[in-house]
Parts: sequence; C-alpha cells; structure tokens
Amino acid sequence: MSDRVRIMRIVIYDGPREWVERTVERSINGVRVIDPRDTVPKIISGFTLTQFPEIIKQHEEGIKDGLTI
Repeated sequence: MSDRVRIMRIVIYDGPREWVERTVERSINGVRVIDPRDTVPKIISGFTLTQFPEIIKQHEEGIKDGLTI
C-alpha cells in the first residue's frame, strides 16, 4: 500500500478572457471525491480565490511596480 499524500498546486491561467473563463468554469470548484467506493477515496478540492477584475488589476499594478514573483 502506498502512503497517502496531499499537495497544493497553484495554477495561473493567462490568455484571452473567453478561454480563461471557460477553462476555469470547467475546472473543479469545491470538493470532488473520486471513486468513493474505494477503500482509500481520492479527493480533489479546487477553489477560485478571487474574481477576474481583481486579478487583472493586481497583475497590472504588479507590472507597474515591478514583478514580485
């Protein structure tokens, strides 16, 4: 039996608004249990942290002040 692990990934979507919105809309939002009948269920959680206008504003302000990442 393998060890159970948990990781957190941060994904940045950068592209045309229509594509980004469509891609985020299709991704997991909330908690999804994969094969709950399995003895060790696999769980994926996905959440959007902020809305698009705020993300764009923060990004633009970050570029003016110099990249911080």
